[in-house]
Amino acid sequence: ACYKGYVRISNTQFIGFGQFDDSYNTEQRAGIYFTGLGNYDPNRATYIDSSSFDGGNNAAISMLGTNGVPITNNVVFNTYRAGIVITGTNNIVQNNLVATVYWLGTGQIP
Repeated sequence: ACYKGYVRISNTQFIGFGQFDDSYNTEQRAGIYFTGLGNYDPNRATYIDSSSFDGGNNAAISMLGTNGVPITNNVVFNTYRAGIVITGTNNIVQNNLVATVYWLGTGQIP
């Protein structure tokens, strides 16, 4: 079954998020993963605001096929492969700090 919903995240700290994967197309292993939400609906607003992500095993935020969602005022530190991964249109990525992103080859699968 597939359910379409919304999420409102603010003032939250995430530590050790995501699933480590050193292969391609691993966006679905991110700490927060949205796919196919379609267009932004102000009656059921989705946003990620004023939160922090530290020590992740993959991207902090991954949104695919989602339009118009604000991702604002967040701190992403010490992640693997990417900080924020987005496809879609009119998404608002504003006032975010992304620092120390480790790339392929720097992580090792035990």
